[in-house]
Amino acid sequence: DVPRTWAALGPGLDDLLHTPLPTIPDLASLAEASQSPADAPDTVFVLADCEPSGGVDIDEVLERWSADERFAAVRLVVVTCGAVAARAGETVRDPAGAGVRARVASVRARHPELRIALLDVPWPTWVEGEQSLPSLGRAELGWAEPALVAGEPDIAVRGHEILAPRLQQADAQVLAAIPEDGWTLQVSDPGVPESLAWVPGPTAGATGSAEPAAGRPAASELAPGEVRVEVRAVGLNFHDIVVALGTDDDAARMGVGIEGSGTVVEVGTAVGDLKSGDRVMGLFPGGAGARVVVDRRLLTEMPHGWSFAEAAAFPMAHLAAHHALRDVAGVRGGE
Repeated sequence: DVPRTWAALGPGLDDLLHTPLPTIPDLASLAEASQSPADAPDTVFVLADCEPSGGVDIDEVLERWSADERFAAVRLVVVTCGAVAARAGETVRDPAGAGVRARVASVRARHPELRIALLDVPWPTWVEGEQSLPSLGRAELGWAEPALVAGEPDIAVRGHEILAPRLQQADAQVLAAIPEDGWTLQVSDPGVPESLAWVPGPTAGATGSAEPAAGRPAASELAPGEVRVEVRAVGLNFHDIVVALGTDDDAARMGVGIEGSGTVVEVGTAVGDLKSGDRVMGLFPGGAGARVVVDRRLLTEMPHGWSFAEAAAFPMAHLAAHHALRDVAGVRGGE
């Protein structure tokens, strides 16, 4: 059975459960109940527009949930239907639900203090000519309790199994596909993200001009102001989505990667403030590769104590803010 402190927020979940949970009609009612610990649920399930049951406006829920401190002690579980391929051979049946999952992940990243989880159930099936939601029994929902209590942020119910995503070691076949002597990560078929592949040969390079010197040989001679970097981490952002989708020719020519971190391997004759072994971060246009050739002006030394991953995720976000505030808005000290 499920805990008595569980409840459903808004409509839709009744069709998913053999025996429905107690229902709270709206966020205002939940906020009022939260003022009395004896009456407040500790876990609230909300269905995100899963046909044919419908659901609630999840964007409104997420916006108000993150802004109202009365919800801080309540666990919110957003239920989707067929929005994730939880098993081998499954496909995403609800792209809109997958978008909901992405928005939930974004809110969690901005508000780590909130307890928000995702729970996916199978996509509705056709039974005797009518669409029917999978029948999720309260017992099956109750099996998810240990995972939710343990803080699992993302689970899926498939039959009698509760599934959670895990990173695993890449198998030998995947590792064998990585070229041993120089490679870049490229989208071989623009518009098809699944065509992302390790491509042997030249490393990427950037001169700081409008045309990055991508595709230079890994062992090519450096220009006086250039630095060769062994890449340790690459920051991924909207640029890389555009590259994968093939929606911008300029971005596609630059290739995957626009910021990163790594270790200096070699410096040009005019570079006197960096040496082999220095840890650096900066703009690596087209730099998703084993090594990258970068204009010295696009690099800075990594702060002490930072990991390569932290350094790779820093440059674009903060340079964008700096450019917007100083160069565009003209903000000055004292304003």
